Amino acid sequence: MCYWEEGRKGNNMAFSKCLLMEKMTSELFLLMAKHQNVPPFSMLEVVEIMLQIAKAMRFLHNKEMALRDLKCKNILYKDGPW
Repeated sequence: MCYWEEGRKGNNMAFSKCLLMEKMTSELFLLMAKHQNVPPFSMLEVVEIMLQIAKAMRFLHNKEMALRDLKCKNILYKDGPW
C-alpha cells in the first residue's frame, strides 16, 4: 500500500525501509499443504500469482531492497479472487 524510510542522519546512518501491506489471510505454503493431491489454483491463477510476485520483486529492487529468502512460507495471500 505504501513505502517509507525511517532512521537517523549523521554519523550513525541507521535507516529502516518499511512496507505497509493489507492484512493477509495466511501463507501460500499452508494453502498448498492443505491441497496436497489437488492443485489449489487453475493454470491462469498460477500465472497471475507468478506475475504478482515478479512485479513485487521488481518494486523491491527498484527501491534498492533485496529479499534473500523468497519461498512459499514468505508469500502471504488474501482470501478472494487472485
